[in-house]
Amino acid sequence: MRAVMDELQPAEAVKTAETRWERRRRRRTEEIIEVAMRLVREDGLEACSLHRISRELDVAVAGLYRYFPSKAALIAALELRVISEISGNLDRRRQALPPAQGDLGVDALARVIVTGQVYRSYAVDAPSRFILISQIMADPNVLLPDELGQTVVEGMMTLLARVAEPFHGAVSARALWDGASLVRAVLFWNAIRAVLQMKKLEVHSGLLDSRQLYESMVSTLLVGWGADPADVAAAWSLAESWSS
Repeated sequence: MRAVMDELQPAEAVKTAETRWERRRRRRTEEIIEVAMRLVREDGLEACSLHRISRELDVAVAGLYRYFPSKAALIAALELRVISEISGNLDRRRQALPPAQGDLGVDALARVIVTGQVYRSYAVDAPSRFILISQIMADPNVLLPDELGQTVVEGMMTLLARVAEPFHGAVSARALWDGASLVRAVLFWNAIRAVLQMKKLEVHSGLLDSRQLYESMVSTLLVGWGADPADVAAAWSLAESWSS
C-alpha cells in the first residue's frame, strides 16, 4: 500500500524526495572524502582504507561500498578532487589579476610565476592534498588499476593544459623562446613539487630555505627558456604586487 501511495504522489513531491536523497548522498560522500583526506594527512596514503573510514564514521563498511566500490575508487575520487581544487584555485587567482599592462613580456612572465604560486600555496595550506597530487605525478597506477588510473591522468593532463596557458602567453609576448608549452608546464609543475617536498630537509638541516629554493628554481627555468634575468626579477616584483 505504501508503494502504491508513493506512486500516487504528485510529480513535484517525487522530485523533492529525489533531491533530498541526492543531497544526503552528497553529504555522505563529502564526509567520506574528508575523513579519507584526514587519514592521508595523519597516517599516509596506505592508511586510507574503507574499513578504517567505516570505524571513523561508525558505520558498517558495507554501507561505504555504495559510494566507493573499492579503495582504488576512493583514491581516484580523492585525486580527482585535488585536481579540481587546484584548477578552481588557479581559475580564481587568474580572474583576480588585472589586465595586461606596461611591459607585456614582464607581465606574461609574472602570470607564469602566479601559476606556480597557486600550486605552492595549495601545498602549504593543504598538505594532505599535496601528498595526493604528488602521487599522481609520480605514478598513479601504483595504487589504481588501468581504467581508474587513466581517468586520473586525463584529469591531470587537463589541469596541466591550464598550467601551460601562461607559457603560451609568454612566448607570444616574446618573453620566452619558442617551445612546447605543455612540456614546459609538466617540467615546471614537477620541479615545484620536488622543491616543496624538501620541506623536511629544511626543518632538520636549518640550512635550506624552501621558499628561496622555489624562487631560484622558477627563475632558473624561465631564464633557461629564454627569459631575460632582469625581466624575471621585474616579473617577481609584479607578481608580488598582485598578491598584496
